[in-house]
Amino acid sequence: MEIIKRINWIDLLVIILIIRISYVAFQEGLSHEIFPAVGSLAIIVLCLHYYKRIGIWISQNIFNMPLDLSNFLSYLLLAVIIGFIFKILKAFLDKIIKVEWHPFIERFGGLTIGIMRASIVASLILTIIALMPMTYLQWSIRDKSIIGMHFLRIGPTIYEKCSGILPTIKVEGLAADREGLVKDLVSDKSIAPKIQKEKKARKQKWEE
Repeated sequence: MEIIKRINWIDLLVIILIIRISYVAFQEGLSHEIFPAVGSLAIIVLCLHYYKRIGIWISQNIFNMPLDLSNFLSYLLLAVIIGFIFKILKAFLDKIIKVEWHPFIERFGGLTIGIMRASIVASLILTIIALMPMTYLQWSIRDKSIIGMHFLRIGPTIYEKCSGILPTIKVEGLAADREGLVKDLVSDKSIAPKIQKEKKARKQKWEE
């Protein structure tokens, strides 16, 4: 009963995503779920690898906007573009390749892959939410959600495993590990002017 009382909207969002994607995967079958799972994996790895670089470039060269906002927009844009590319590739492959296994393998294999993909998609959605420059959203995931942080860590964990085949990414001069990425994602973000942020920081320091 206590757990039910502690559930917040982030937990409900994750649960709905897991149930919905897993159910569709069970209905569609394994042969239809493999490529979307690969696509979800590619999206989260590539987005985590490149969003900061693109965000910094956008902030410095195109629009004079806060870095937190440009990081959010670059991650979202990357996710949409890569997802669209994989959707086109899937439609093309479905026309030239027809694979179907035994109904039992199709259903329960699809369910297994679907649960895995649902977890990745949940992590992707939570990352997008965490990158929005609104401190309420980071607080909702980091401090109030029961399962939000567990699912958020899935993306950085996968990225850490795959980072060996990608050029090294740096976060403040250091190679990013899983906990470094997670800490960066759930840190408070705001589009408040820099002067206002500095005043707030000085006030907090004075109160301490």
